[in-house]
Amino acid sequence: MVLMNSQTSVSDRRRRNTVKIKYHEQFRTSRPCHYTVIEDDNDFTADDLQKLTYYLCHTYVRCTKSISCPAPVMYAHLAAFRARQHLLTQMDESSASSDTSSSFGFHPIPESVMRAIKVVDGLKNTMYFV
Repeated sequence: MVLMNSQTSVSDRRRRNTVKIKYHEQFRTSRPCHYTVIEDDNDFTADDLQKLTYYLCHTYVRCTKSISCPAPVMYAHLAAFRARQHLLTQMDESSASSDTSSSFGFHPIPESVMRAIKVVDGLKNTMYFV
């Protein structure tokens, strides 16, 4: 085990996976994250991946301290949460306007929901959800 700034790393070089344990001294709690390399186009070593994930835990714009998961993971979570909120709002509006009762099974996605999913040109390639 390697101790690195209140963060412990354990890696298995055969499986190319990493477990990072974030330790919050203030609260005496830990929160492990397990990373498994699915595909590595850049030929990173296990040490390089550990450094990258460690550094990315310090680049989150919403927090002045390090976080337990890399910032891109948190941004993906925020974007998915925001998309879910948009869809739920759109679904509530479309279900209020229709008289049909819902049943279990496959339903085609209404055109109004497809319009809600589409990102406007002014917000493309931005991180508006942050």
